[in-house]
Amino acid sequence: MNPKQSIIVTTVLAGSLLGCGTASGPATTTITTPSPVASDASSSPQDDRATAIKVIRDMEANPLGADETRQGARAWLLAWLSNNHDLTVFACPDLLGPGDHKDYVHVDQLLVLTIFGEAAFLLEHPGIKPESEEVFLAGMTSALVGYRSILVIEPKAHWTNFDELIELQDHQQLGSHISHAMTGCTAKS
Repeated sequence: MNPKQSIIVTTVLAGSLLGCGTASGPATTTITTPSPVASDASSSPQDDRATAIKVIRDMEANPLGADETRQGARAWLLAWLSNNHDLTVFACPDLLGPGDHKDYVHVDQLLVLTIFGEAAFLLEHPGIKPESEEVFLAGMTSALVGYRSILVIEPKAHWTNFDELIELQDHQQLGSHISHAMTGCTAKS
């Protein structure tokens, strides 16, 4: 895999991040954004990395947050990741568990969190291969944090797939799920 390859993500997920779209369509395509947000000329790459991680952590804590500040920060993150050709992540719907995912109302936010959780891990651990199990585990962990945050806001928003994944995580067995699920995603890339 070319380390200069652009971030690989479902384009539709970019829309869901910004408040529109669904998690249907192909599993991997390159993100395109209508109006990339340029970094402040005075910001350093390290500052941008720290900002990206901060935005991702906020998304975990507030995955349904749709205020203008959060939307602006998420648009910046999307543009920054799209233009960061040194970072590759994989959209892997297989991580979300079996079945038809589109029936769960917050599936888009959770899939986006797996992708951005992978990105945060890679930013915090330079040199790790993006197709490594630990990267997918970090992405799934990010989505589970987001799912728990959703349940605080919407206690009836349970999804059997994620309830089972939390059970696996609580019993230190999430890694075996990731190991099995990621094989379909890395083979498609």
